[in-house]
Amino acid sequence: MFDQSRSRGSTVREQAVPVGPGPRIVQAVLGVALGGTYVLASGILGIQAEAARSGATVNLRNELTAITDPGTPIPQLAAAALIGAVVWFVVTAGRRREVRIARVLGFALASLALIAWALVVEESQEFGGPPWAPGYLGWVQVGGQYGGVHLLTVLTVASLWLPRGSSDSASSVAQTASQSSRTSQAPSSS
Repeated sequence: MFDQSRSRGSTVREQAVPVGPGPRIVQAVLGVALGGTYVLASGILGIQAEAARSGATVNLRNELTAITDPGTPIPQLAAAALIGAVVWFVVTAGRRREVRIARVLGFALASLALIAWALVVEESQEFGGPPWAPGYLGWVQVGGQYGGVHLLTVLTVASLWLPRGSSDSASSVAQTASQSSRTSQAPSSS
């Protein structure tokens, strides 16, 4: 039947339907994939940026391929910022808290595992050798030590405690601000 309470413009909150384990597992796997991809992409871009600053060009195996003039690695830095913003949006987007939690925890798990692995790769590297390991180990090494990865991991986990931008929370914040401004402007009776 037709619900007349909705037709009058009253706000009826729909009951949240519990989410089964399937969507949470899928979102956790998505978070793990995004975390791993982000750390590795940050490592590739970090190696390319470091090489450009030093006046070198390296391939994806992290081998020197050419000597160039040293310069500012603007394309690599812009790509790293863009990838970080896209990953932040994809990982933290969504209204369903339990699904978002699964995705964020998957992302954090993968990122933290690769950050820890980067410390192991760093310790096992020879002194006086190349500044990064060859191939994907170098990507993990540089990506896991990249401050942007650390920051995005912390901010992503912290996003679980940030309020979501819904009309209900925005209106309650506006009402609270309006009430506090009225009480601060009220004349004091002496």
